[in-house]
Amino acid sequence: MSNIRNELLFSGDESAIMNMLESVINRKSQTLNFNDIFPVPSELVPLPANLARVKIDCYLTAVNPKTADYHREKLPADEYGRLFKFVTDYFDCNDGYCHRITGEYIPPRAAFFDDGRKMVEYLQRYGAPHWYDWCKQNWGQAENPRITVCSDNRLVFDTDTAPSRKVVESLAELYPSVEIRYRWASWGGRFAGAATYENGHSISEQVFLPFSEEAKQMEVLLFPTVFRSNQNDDCDQPEPV
Repeated sequence: MSNIRNELLFSGDESAIMNMLESVINRKSQTLNFNDIFPVPSELVPLPANLARVKIDCYLTAVNPKTADYHREKLPADEYGRLFKFVTDYFDCNDGYCHRITGEYIPPRAAFFDDGRKMVEYLQRYGAPHWYDWCKQNWGQAENPRITVCSDNRLVFDTDTAPSRKVVESLAELYPSVEIRYRWASWGGRFAGAATYENGHSISEQVFLPFSEEAKQMEVLLFPTVFRSNQNDDCDQPEPV
């Protein structure tokens, strides 16, 4: 089961709502076309996301003023220091399962220099080194979500890592004649909140503290079948002797 449930409630002109739904839903796959609503920056699309840490490490090694000559222009020491800190602050998960970026990858693979350079540039420009991380940050997952409920005025879909707040905000901007009420909650209560959009702008937003009472109430509201199932299971248990 995906971690975060996203629910959209629509009101306003019925024809505008239908036009919006037909424009952003793939009826054949029953998915929501995130890229039509909040597209991935075009520069990120062709760049493969695999081996990102290794590619960036090879590039940093090549421009590190303290390493050997790898036929790349070296950066001044202070500039390199700032760049290295910026990159390693982003890739802070050096837990043994992920490659640890050191700027001293020996020997660096020259074939990775260009991809590594682009990833560093995109990290500075877009806050993500490649499309996969960008989608996780801005969509809540790396692919279009499957729709679980779709009616004339209600849409429900689940995402893996975060609520799709930027996508919904962009949807409201694209269809300002549709009022959107947005609620989200994660299974477990870490993420939860609500927002309302009118005339393409947010008029209210609440982001609840993780595991707060408000977050738990939203979790129960958006995962009703799970909680009803758990309650039934509890009721089926025999009384202790």
